Amino acid sequence: MKNAEDKHLLDYWRIVRKRKGVILATVFIVTFTTILVSFIMTPRYFASCKIRVVKQKPAVDVFGKQYSLMSDYDPIFFGTQSELIQSEPILLKVIDELGLAKRWFGARDDFKELGDKFALKRMKTHLRVKQFRGTDIIEIIFEDYDQEKVSVIANTIATVFRDERLRLVQENVKEGLDNLSESLNKSLQELVETDKELEEAKKRTGLAYYQGVSIDKQKLTEYNDAYIQAQMEAVLKKTEMDELTKLSPEEQLYTLSGGIRGNAPQNLAVLKQRLAEAKVELSVLLEDYGDKHPLVLQAKSKIEEIENNIEKEIHGIINGLKTEYEVARVRAEELKNVLENVKKEDQVLDEKQLEVVNLVREVETNREVYMTLKKQLTEETITKALPVSYVEIVEPAVRPTIPSRPKKALNIALGLLFGLVLGTGFAYFMEYLDTSIKTVDDIEEFLGLPILGVIPQKIKILFDEKRNSLNYESYRIVRTNLDLILQKNSYKTITVTSAGAGEGKSTTIVNMGIVLARAGKKVIILDADIRKPKIASFFGAAETEGMVDVLKGNMPMDKAIRDTREENLKFIPCGKSSSGFIGLLSPDKIKKFISSLKNKFDIILMDAPPLIGVSDSSMLANESDAVILVIQHRKYPKDMTRRAVKTLRNMNANVIGAVLNNINFVRDDDYYKHYAYYYHDDENEKS
Repeated sequence: MKNAEDKHLLDYWRIVRKRKGVILATVFIVTFTTILVSFIMTPRYFASCKIRVVKQKPAVDVFGKQYSLMSDYDPIFFGTQSELIQSEPILLKVIDELGLAKRWFGARDDFKELGDKFALKRMKTHLRVKQFRGTDIIEIIFEDYDQEKVSVIANTIATVFRDERLRLVQENVKEGLDNLSESLNKSLQELVETDKELEEAKKRTGLAYYQGVSIDKQKLTEYNDAYIQAQMEAVLKKTEMDELTKLSPEEQLYTLSGGIRGNAPQNLAVLKQRLAEAKVELSVLLEDYGDKHPLVLQAKSKIEEIENNIEKEIHGIINGLKTEYEVARVRAEELKNVLENVKKEDQVLDEKQLEVVNLVREVETNREVYMTLKKQLTEETITKALPVSYVEIVEPAVRPTIPSRPKKALNIALGLLFGLVLGTGFAYFMEYLDTSIKTVDDIEEFLGLPILGVIPQKIKILFDEKRNSLNYESYRIVRTNLDLILQKNSYKTITVTSAGAGEGKSTTIVNMGIVLARAGKKVIILDADIRKPKIASFFGAAETEGMVDVLKGNMPMDKAIRDTREENLKFIPCGKSSSGFIGLLSPDKIKKFISSLKNKFDIILMDAPPLIGVSDSSMLANESDAVILVIQHRKYPKDMTRRAVKTLRNMNANVIGAVLNNINFVRDDDYYKHYAYYYHDDENEKS
């Protein structure tokens, strides 16, 4: 037998040819089902809208850093914007604006909440947001059954997102300007109060006009400038701290990673970069794995850890600002005390002049703070009034004209391919389950028998068959191989049997008798299958007296022999009284019966019943000179045929070979066809 590793590629090709009906049927069923489903499926339409998203500066620039509308690629920022586009608030506004719940599900006003829920689920299922790496372009993709609305929905999502983002930015800017305006009002109030105190001091001291004093102006100027700088530093630190605490975590991250007055925290910048890389890694993993995959869970855990570290870092920076503010405030207080001490030590001015000088310095300080805040408020107000778009629709969606799904041509092609693969798999699986005799190699290797010939499918009796036909040639091969055996051995009695019923042994024995008779041999066929006799019907004779009657002694041998259309071919039917056959085929009777025929014929062919389940065949085979086993191609399991061969050998029967029957030369292996035509050509050359 051939092992799997010994099989040639042609062996697999033969299986495909043998089972091509199964393969073609599977291809047809799968392809037809694919076509049917593709044409039944509700078509889906595709629309996409491309938008450009830019980052904005913080609400109010209180850190001395020049911000602008930045277009550099930041995966954290654009990942956040992609999630916001798909968020429920945005989608619910689109559903409400376009009335999708009523259009899709016919939801009445009293069931609006339920309709919005179903519409939201459909929106989330059919919406995709795609980022173009290295750019600030985001594509909004919507695919749905609603051809009329699919492009409108994509464009409306972009519009609603743009308006919502602009609204949030304007709210943040307004809040920042309000805080700045409040600080300006406080500064103005302090300026008015100190100026009023100065005027009162001038009146009280009689110094209605004050040009200067004779104290050490350089020393006073230095301390006064230091005091003003320290006070401004304290005010700015306080403003920075207040504004930073009002920002969202995302704005805090972008603000602090960009730097406070040009100083960027290195640790925060590194953490931001690590977070961006971790999120990119997570997005790549989500394309290949599900949310619960270990690698995805590990990536999410890594992102969570980095975000916690960022939060701690930001918290530390805010605490640092608080500390810096306290330091600046304390320094301003100390400088104020020092300045007052210096003024007291100066003996040039009396107390009245000193009071005026101090008030003048205080008025100048408050005026400088006020002018600084007023300038900043004016700049921010002008900036707010400028037309700025943080979301720009680059390429609006257009109404689709052809469905995006189903892709009928692709589905049919895949259906053909899948059907071919599935059908081939079925074919090999059926071949695996088929344990019958399939090839000549099976007979020679599995059963250990030589092959005498292979017989085509649906063959008839050869009386009217042309002698150059494939059917006739097949039996001529059997005759040739049998002649080679008979030349070496003096065999005259040959039993022809099979493992099971219906393998074509009776047809085979009649056609063997015809070709042997036409070769000059005197042949007689005995119908020894007393349970199901068939030989008489092949010759067109009635089942009258025959072998059974001779064995019972009811008629002489000569009257039982019948003529056929071939001069050298005779036969003995089974006989009509075959109902009482038990014990009839005894070895002594059969031996005596055969001996009486050996002197009259060159070859005696006995049609024996099948070996499995019937004991007569074993006895007939044991009394014969040789046994030929007829095996039908792909009919019975190998083990059954092997048991039949084992039974013959246990009875010491001389099994000289096997005939492989009922082969479809067109469908089955090319080997059989070449086997037959080889001998056919050889006979033509001889003639």
